[in-house]
Amino acid sequence: IGDDVGAVLVASGWLFVGIPGRLKCWNMSDNSQFDLQGHQGQVHSIVPYTEQGMIFSGGEDRAILAWRFNGQSGAFEQVGAMQGHTGAILQLQVVANLLFSGSMDGTIRVWDLNSAQCVHTCMAHNMPVMGILVWENHLLSCSLDGTVKVWTWNAPNLDLTYTHNMVQNEQIGVLGMCGSLNAQNVPVLVAACNDNSIRFFELPSFNSLGTLKQRKDVRCVNSGPGMFFAGHSDGTVRAWKWV
Repeated sequence: IGDDVGAVLVASGWLFVGIPGRLKCWNMSDNSQFDLQGHQGQVHSIVPYTEQGMIFSGGEDRAILAWRFNGQSGAFEQVGAMQGHTGAILQLQVVANLLFSGSMDGTIRVWDLNSAQCVHTCMAHNMPVMGILVWENHLLSCSLDGTVKVWTWNAPNLDLTYTHNMVQNEQIGVLGMCGSLNAQNVPVLVAACNDNSIRFFELPSFNSLGTLKQRKDVRCVNSGPGMFFAGHSDGTVRAWKWV
């Protein structure tokens, strides 16, 4: 790649990689490659909007850019931009015709994809929103403020349902999270924390299922069938299998 990677997305036969100032795109069927120019600074999140053949990207420049596939040119083209956040955009999630964005400014914004307008702004955390996760009919957010919050979208409001403090009386920031099913098929929230730990919570109760201490910083987590993955500051990715 030749530069710092801020985000990766695989969708509909394409690989998208966010690096400072652009997205690199590969068509995995014929290995053709091109760049999407438009961002200033690092790209932190890329998500698909499959129904419309689109992707959205957000990053350091506080902009959300919309890209659509052009069948004639065989490439993606920028078709819009959404502005409003006052800090870098760290997380994006598409649910039906809504786009949720989480930012360094501590807010979650809700965007109507039919109009490309922000329809709600929620002061979600008092520190950066590091992760957004859709679980059943709820939206979960995590932050460096040491909390995971559960939200319900009741248009036109994002209502706070529950706040979970990662560790009582301590501020241990959450760097990222994912949902997974353990070996007993129980939904589990997997949280990467800035005390070199991975913490596990049963959903929806948030009962603690344990802590996995690591020697190096855990920067991100993601799930796969019967397992989850952890990315570390030393450049390693570790795979863990549920048993």
